[in-house]
Amino acid sequence: MKFVVRFNILLMVFNAVATTNNKNIEHSNQYPDIISTPNLQLFLNTLRSTQSHEFCPFNMFEYYKKPSKTLSTHRSYHNQTEIYTSIKTDIIESKNVFPKSLVGSSNNPALKLLLRKYQNHCDTIVITISQHAHLDKLAHAILSIGRTNVDQYIFVSTKTKLVQDLSKKSLPPKRLKYVLGVILSSKQTTQDVTYFHSSVTKNRVSLNGINLKITSVHIPPLLNMKDNQLIGGMMYKLYAGASKNFNFTYDVYKFMEGSGRLLTNGTWVGLVGELLYHRFDLSAAIRVTPARYGLIDAANFLWNEDDLIFITSLPQRRIPWAAIFQPFTLSLWLVILVALGAMTLSLFFAMIITTLLNTRHTPYPTIIADVMCIINENYFEYAYTSLITTVGICLDQGVQIQKGTKILVMIWLLSILVIGTGYKDKLFAALTSPESEDVPRTVEELHARTDYRVIFHYWKSSHFNQFKTSERQIHKDLVKRFILEPEIAKCVLMAVFAPKTVCFGTTSVIKLTLASNTTLVSAFEAAVFSGSVFLMDPMYISVGLQRRSIYLEDFSKIVSMFRDGGFMEYWGQQEFMTYKAKGKRWVNSDPTGYVFQKLKQLITDYTVITKPFQISNFFVIFCIYFLGFL
Repeated sequence: MKFVVRFNILLMVFNAVATTNNKNIEHSNQYPDIISTPNLQLFLNTLRSTQSHEFCPFNMFEYYKKPSKTLSTHRSYHNQTEIYTSIKTDIIESKNVFPKSLVGSSNNPALKLLLRKYQNHCDTIVITISQHAHLDKLAHAILSIGRTNVDQYIFVSTKTKLVQDLSKKSLPPKRLKYVLGVILSSKQTTQDVTYFHSSVTKNRVSLNGINLKITSVHIPPLLNMKDNQLIGGMMYKLYAGASKNFNFTYDVYKFMEGSGRLLTNGTWVGLVGELLYHRFDLSAAIRVTPARYGLIDAANFLWNEDDLIFITSLPQRRIPWAAIFQPFTLSLWLVILVALGAMTLSLFFAMIITTLLNTRHTPYPTIIADVMCIINENYFEYAYTSLITTVGICLDQGVQIQKGTKILVMIWLLSILVIGTGYKDKLFAALTSPESEDVPRTVEELHARTDYRVIFHYWKSSHFNQFKTSERQIHKDLVKRFILEPEIAKCVLMAVFAPKTVCFGTTSVIKLTLASNTTLVSAFEAAVFSGSVFLMDPMYISVGLQRRSIYLEDFSKIVSMFRDGGFMEYWGQQEFMTYKAKGKRWVNSDPTGYVFQKLKQLITDYTVITKPFQISNFFVIFCIYFLGFL
């Protein structure tokens, strides 16, 4: 009987030990970032020594419930019952590490940590938790201490369940990047700690199979959405490649409120709002603007081919109706007319003097009477001959040189030879290669051209908000002239085919729309592009993340890899050529359509070198003819 009892006791002990070991194994699997140690100071010093140059300085905090009858000099950070006290030290002492309070201190340690002038790359924030602390309030308050995307958080308590519940239940998911729970227990030996987290000491991307919720909008060529699915675009290829190489999965959800805008009630909608209110982990693409700084984070610079520009129709190259007058300026024409009149009078009087010298036999006192007599007898003949001679030489016609006028005719002939050669050269150039009309190519030129109609492609983008909030008077004046058009194809076609019309939009969207709707000949560009509307624009396109996101560092590395490898430019060119091929097939599918006919005429005007003259080119000539006939 005694043997049986002893055997049962041994069996119970064995089962207890086995159960304890199984629980420890299960605990280790379920809470892999929780360890036990009897000596916190030894553990922290070990942690520091193993991290060497990548060590993050310690910041000590204690979280406990303030007794209702105890006065304190500390201000409450979130409410009237929870108190933060801290002491910062780089050397972990053996005692008095966590004082109950800092008497006489009125500084908020969390705020002091955030606003420190010279901030470390990272901090190790050690928070001891009292036995009666409110975990939900602590979890909410933790997000206000330190930088959740780079700082290391260590939660210390003597209660195992307290640390477990905080790490696995109370803390909001995907908000703290580096978390470690420490259970103070005198029954445990200190576990070896070689590093805090693999991604802290190793410069590599580690996403560990996480599933990310990504919000997106349809913005070709970056993002092509169809039936709430991301099916193509430059960012689609980036996420597809990154997920295979960096071990994560993702689900994309289409959003209809644009990239982000601030409502009058102070709330944000669009992609910015989804990140700001922590409804999504990432934005498939976001434009970094000054208004969004501090609200969300963006990964490293990825792409900047999305400036706001405008396009207008190609400048007309038509021969004006007054083309025969264009070679000379008005002042030169007046000088030529004066010279023509002067030479005509000179020839007239030269013929009179010659006649007078050949017929004179009377004394000098009668010379005036003889001149008047010759003028009365030969006025019409001499005037007609003088005018025909000067004009005939101007028109390259043969003329009969009268006696006594040879020197004058030679002078006039030499003058007309020089003037006429220059005139014919300029006239030939004006008729064969007419000058193009002036079209606005900068926002300043467009502002001065009030005869232009201004259409803005409006889709709740950051560019429109930037225009509205701009302090430049030019931008304010242009906003008043805006005609908002949600359909980019309509905006672009009106700018291409309608006279004196511009279309505002982002560079990539306008280029793709032109490729899709105005490609008849691949090498022909159907519009004039302006420069960037906003000078020294600091904005760029990248992956959008929540503020202090734990994935910021990883995705900054990812986008830098794809950017520096030239993938964005290569994918962008692929998208452009794909749209251009589709557009060419679409335009050629309807040879009788409006777009095809307009493009054909436009290409003819700009590619055919020799074109027939029109009646308008000789309008002045016909007017002179009819005036002479009348």
